[in-house]
Amino acid sequence: MAYSVSYDHPTYAGRTLVQGGSSAAGTLAVSASILHPAAQDLWNVAYQVTAAGTGTGALARVINVSGTTTTTLATMTAGTSAIGSVVRARVISTATTFSTPIAIAAADSFTYVTNVADATLAGRVAYEVSIDAEALLT
Repeated sequence: MAYSVSYDHPTYAGRTLVQGGSSAAGTLAVSASILHPAAQDLWNVAYQVTAAGTGTGALARVINVSGTTTTTLATMTAGTSAIGSVVRARVISTATTFSTPIAIAAADSFTYVTNVADATLAGRVAYEVSIDAEALLT
């Protein structure tokens, strides 16, 4: 059976920013999640600090759950960053940010951000994603 390649339209080929909501204060709190209804490429994650951490080791981790498999995709060091500052999973100026995704999120999986090693760190999360058109053609 032949499949349409309608997903090569720029609407689908371009990257989209998806608001993931707020990451709650507290160690290992699961929040700021997005559901991947189709296979997607995850290009970057931005974390805007809304409550500063109390130590330099304050981290925010990006985790993907697909079925029973849990994978850490990236770790962002927020430390004691000022409220309003943004930390990213990938530095925007690096060439790899524009050439390869962090990971391919499987259809029906979800990705979330959790705070690690600090009970006060909190933030807002945005995900940069694109539909993996090749995966839709199978």
